[in-house]
Amino acid sequence: MNFSRDMKNLKNRRKGKAGFTMSELLIVVAIVIVLFAVAVLSLVTIQKNLRQKELDSKAEILYVAAQNRMSELRAGGYESLYQYDENKVNGVAKVGLIPLDAPEEDAEDAITKDTLCYVVSADRVTVGKAAASVLPESSVDAELWNNHWVIEYDPESGSVYGAFYSEEEITSGDVSTTLPTYLNRMRVRQTRLHSGAKIGYYGGARVISGTTDTLKPDISIDNREKLTATFYCNNPYADELTFNIKVSDGQDEYVKVVKYSELRQLNSKTWYYTWVMDSLENEKTRFYNQTDHKLACGTDITVTLSVESQNANVDGKSYTRKTNSLFRYAEGTPAGTAIIAYGRHLQNLDEASHVFDTITRAVQVSDLSFADDTADNEDWYSFYGDTFTPITNKNLKSYDGYSEVDNVKLYSSISNLHITKAAQNGDAGLFSTFNGEIKNVTLTGMKIDGGQNVGALIGSVSDTVKITNTRVYLSSKKGDLADIEMML
Repeated sequence: MNFSRDMKNLKNRRKGKAGFTMSELLIVVAIVIVLFAVAVLSLVTIQKNLRQKELDSKAEILYVAAQNRMSELRAGGYESLYQYDENKVNGVAKVGLIPLDAPEEDAEDAITKDTLCYVVSADRVTVGKAAASVLPESSVDAELWNNHWVIEYDPESGSVYGAFYSEEEITSGDVSTTLPTYLNRMRVRQTRLHSGAKIGYYGGARVISGTTDTLKPDISIDNREKLTATFYCNNPYADELTFNIKVSDGQDEYVKVVKYSELRQLNSKTWYYTWVMDSLENEKTRFYNQTDHKLACGTDITVTLSVESQNANVDGKSYTRKTNSLFRYAEGTPAGTAIIAYGRHLQNLDEASHVFDTITRAVQVSDLSFADDTADNEDWYSFYGDTFTPITNKNLKSYDGYSEVDNVKLYSSISNLHITKAAQNGDAGLFSTFNGEIKNVTLTGMKIDGGQNVGALIGSVSDTVKITNTRVYLSSKKGDLADIEMML
């Protein structure tokens, strides 16, 4: 056995094993820290939700106990023990507001500002106070009874509306905010969570009625210089809602999920979300990019709002509206036709909007003005300024300024069009280039800055073009222009 040779081989093997470098160790440590932070945040969220659930369950115990007690008092003829006293000797106070989770104002069981009263745990051991009668010590576990609670009820019917519970003193923490106002916000579970899961709540109209309520979603669509969809839904009990928005072109679909934190409150009963689905402000705001390139642009689309409530007593429901992603929507429009009613519709004929190649014909159904209308803060000029990009679209074969809607014949005009950005090839006009027919179009007050090949209608003609009954005037006015120079 050669001991010295074996030791030498061992040393050589050790030298061949490379250790971790300092940068590798730092990367590993950083990854471990990130994973630990994520785990801690998740654990904190879980703990907070469990804590809130525990508090709400304890509030439910108080609710049931108070309701049983008031039923006993009412059956025994002792309603006077919990009635409101104008002198407030018995500690009964008016809530003085309509709860967020109250039924609709026109419902049979509607709650007014004078309907509800409340008692607080601070009066539970004071002789002559209603709190001791509404929730006596023997009615619940001592731990619950000795902590802090508020019981809301209707003295007239002897029914409990809600119960709040906390292991800490229940206070708004702000002398300018009354206790009922503070607790009214606490009816929303998300608010209770955000406040640190310190207050439990059980009650509201859903508990009183014991019935299932239905959501009423709605969609409003404004298809003008921007395509704006506003999604509405009632929120019967102020629980968290989720808006699921689905947009379909008949072949493919795009789904947008709007969380409760993204919603806005219209009033105490209605929540909404506004989505500008198509705008010409930049590439990101175009319909093509906002729907992840999944839908055919310029075709009719179906927009569906499905709303889900966190409350199991509320049935989810959906609502559907139709529109067009780039152009005006009109039921019965022939396939492959774009309806032009606003400046955005006209500009969307350009390939930059990713207009679908099946759109080969455009019909203008109203006069278009690109001037600044000081009385309208939603006109073309207000959104996009004094600019227009020449239209380039090799698939478009026809543009017609004549339309007939409801037996009304209209020859439409385009006024005060100002082109400051020529097409990439330097051709500038309403169309940078065109192959097909343009008819029944009237241009007034046209202005073009720059461009290599310039024409009011078409910058450069490289193929067959037919122009019929089309006029271009230097004046921005429309009418008797016999003395004004005409350009074709």
